[in-house]
Amino acid sequence: MKQLFQSDLTKTLLYFTLTLIAAAAIAPWPYNLGKMISEVGEVRATSAEAQGITGWFDRAEFAHFFLISLLGCALLLAGPFICWMRFGSTADSSPVRPWSLRLPQHALNDTGQPLARNPRRVFDWTTGFLLAGSLLALMNWLFLLTGWFAFNHPVDWLPALMRALICAIVLAVMIEWVFRGVFLGVLLRSLRPSLAIVLASVIFAGIHFLFPPEHFQLKDAGEADAGFRFIGAVTNHLFAHPGYCFGFASLLFAGLILTYTRYRTASLSLAIGLQSGWMFVFFLSHEIITFTNTQLSKIEFIIGPDRRSGLIPLCILIATGLLVHVFLQISTRNDKPT
Repeated sequence: MKQLFQSDLTKTLLYFTLTLIAAAAIAPWPYNLGKMISEVGEVRATSAEAQGITGWFDRAEFAHFFLISLLGCALLLAGPFICWMRFGSTADSSPVRPWSLRLPQHALNDTGQPLARNPRRVFDWTTGFLLAGSLLALMNWLFLLTGWFAFNHPVDWLPALMRALICAIVLAVMIEWVFRGVFLGVLLRSLRPSLAIVLASVIFAGIHFLFPPEHFQLKDAGEADAGFRFIGAVTNHLFAHPGYCFGFASLLFAGLILTYTRYRTASLSLAIGLQSGWMFVFFLSHEIITFTNTQLSKIEFIIGPDRRSGLIPLCILIATGLLVHVFLQISTRNDKPT
């Protein structure tokens, strides 16, 4: 029992469990604060920037504040978690630290795969961003041509572009650091690479399903137990709608692509680029593009209301995965094994 409690895998699973519980307990506080800011802003906001901020707080659902709480708790608990991971390591053996900001020189060793310095990090990030973003943008363009999507009017392009880009980069760095930096690094020390990659991708997809579709509403969202009721309600909602399994498949495949790139390169650069590209186009399209009401019910199998489930998004991910594999085969063919 003591050995099980001291294993890296047990510690990491406990870290994610505690992070989820802490986020559920804290989420009502930023929700109430955000709604209070929106009420005050309606009276006192004068500048366009202030009106934009208060408008976001007014439109934001409980799920948005739960996400902010989840990321914040993950960062706050990361320090104690890292100290716990280092606790008990012997003085004569240097532990592998896949979460370290000062990355080791070697990409591979007998106890897992710590992150390595990537001399092509800018090139990898740019390639990932353009590859993922361009294919997703192509999908949106095709739906615009068919008339299933339509632009919002008027479209304020520059603020929308800036908000989408900043949010995409910040969230991509945080998510990849936690999932592919910390979590996958620990799993690679405890499990076979194939099993570690699949398990990290399954948990990555599962956490995304904590955030329900846009029409999902939580009653009494400002109450103290709202975070725990939110988790329960989302779980019940997913079990009651088996069709969302298609969306889970898309998220799982995206997680496999990101995890595969981290394992092949021993770096987060390409994964962050891919994640940033997807998020940038996703956030931007939600601001400037909407479904045409007459067609939404007819194309849900092709693309779901969340715009990440359905046959076409899954095909886009498969194409992205194939192109990423080809890119890695070409870019790493001259790398010497370590």
